[in-house]
Amino acid sequence: MGASPYQNLAPWHSDPGMALKHLQATFVAENYDLPSVIREHLQGSREAVQISQDEGDPYGLVDLYRENVEYLESILDQPIPDSAPERIAILQRIWQSGGEGLGNILDINGISERIEPLTARVLSRDELIEACGTHQPSKRQAPEIFSRLAGDIDRGQCICFPVYEAETPIGWWFAGYSID
Repeated sequence: MGASPYQNLAPWHSDPGMALKHLQATFVAENYDLPSVIREHLQGSREAVQISQDEGDPYGLVDLYRENVEYLESILDQPIPDSAPERIAILQRIWQSGGEGLGNILDINGISERIEPLTARVLSRDELIEACGTHQPSKRQAPEIFSRLAGDIDRGQCICFPVYEAETPIGWWFAGYSID
């Protein structure tokens, strides 16, 4: 399966790391019903254990599937955490066994000045000028910037940059590719 692009606008904050945290908190609240996700993955993991056992575990995965079942059962009846970072950690743990990540902004663990997996790299002023002719791109220009730079962004990587209305910053644009 190929990597899928994603693009999200975070509210403005002078610190892109804080903008990322706010975006992720909103994203997890709006897009994930955690109790349902846990139940669905528990059912799938139980089925995977059964199928692997029935087939004689030809790929040596039954222990991994059992670990997933144990983890999911351990959190099934626990109160769902209130904090977004704890909810995101649960989702990341659920998806980690598949090696694909969540496929969205929740895979990003922080901000970096360098290209690193699972971080958002802040574009420099010069990169913005080269991509769109200004160091203060508008929200309308943001998808175009991502399109121009997409060839330099690998799986599990993300870029970010402030977007403006006139000369006032209105948010941070986060754009990247899923891990899968």
